[in-house]
Amino acid sequence: MQQRVELPLPANVVSYEHQVAGHGCSTPSKSGPILNRQKPRILYCQDEQCVYKPIQAPPKGNREAEFYEAVFANAPVGSDPCSERRRNLLNGLRPFLPAFHGVYRHPETGARYMRLEDLLSGFARPSVMDVKMGARSYEPTASAEKRESEIAKYAYRHEIGFFVTGLRVWRSGQLDGPNGFDEVDGGNRAEKAADGYYERFNKRYGKEITPDNMHERVIPPLIDSVPREHRQRLLRLIIAQLEAILAWFDAQDLFHFYASSILLGVECCPQALAQADRRHVLVKMVDFTHAVAVPAADDSNEPANSCRGSPDEGYLLGLRTLISLCRGFEKKLSLSNGC
Repeated sequence: MQQRVELPLPANVVSYEHQVAGHGCSTPSKSGPILNRQKPRILYCQDEQCVYKPIQAPPKGNREAEFYEAVFANAPVGSDPCSERRRNLLNGLRPFLPAFHGVYRHPETGARYMRLEDLLSGFARPSVMDVKMGARSYEPTASAEKRESEIAKYAYRHEIGFFVTGLRVWRSGQLDGPNGFDEVDGGNRAEKAADGYYERFNKRYGKEITPDNMHERVIPPLIDSVPREHRQRLLRLIIAQLEAILAWFDAQDLFHFYASSILLGVECCPQALAQADRRHVLVKMVDFTHAVAVPAADDSNEPANSCRGSPDEGYLLGLRTLISLCRGFEKKLSLSNGC
């Protein structure tokens, strides 16, 4: 891999208002410089219409940057079958990730950031959910203490294959509260906007999702603020994109993804939805600090130089559960609409 060129971080960046979960997300987003915070947030540059995601300390941060570099590299396909297969699989992953535009460094603090596509550019009033995918969030090499800590975070992850870590929902109407923020039930927050407010649900909401109530607590809250006449259309678009990601995972056996997320989003602004189409839904994979290359499987039926690993069954479980929930709610909408 070529030596990485790190460019200086632009000075005119502000906190990204649509961050749903992750490092620094517990602090309410406000405009203005935020480069000196102890817990860096995702930054936004309006001039460039892109975001800058903080690179975590090694080895996790380097691994994520290297993963993006590998996916978006313009490297030629190798002559051997393994290199060709790997390159084709990585190329096939590109449509499901935010576009990657290199690594940047703050000239004073030395903090490093990845410049990524702003996935919500063009959305007027988005509702967004962060879904941590996989039946477990720890790598195979994790210590016993780490495993116990991760398992304790959410009791049903092994059963449904994901954990909802954040939800930010657009609400029309008025909200009273000082400084544009109100505490609401369960420590969640409501953030004022000009023509309504955003309600932000924290991890406690996700921990209360069970196999018995997930049909009501995962997809319906995300879709709830979409104008009724557009809900079924947008949900079908989400299903189609989740199925495309599922097809990629069915074909790939090179990586296992731990603590990686899918961002689900929908446009809720009636004026923006005059012609609802793919521009008004978001289904993207993010967070790759624990993307692990899988060694070739020890299979006597494979040739000695086989480059095949093993499928990511934990991620596949989560995808199939999400698709099932979407289909179930889409069917409910269809029945209520008399279709």
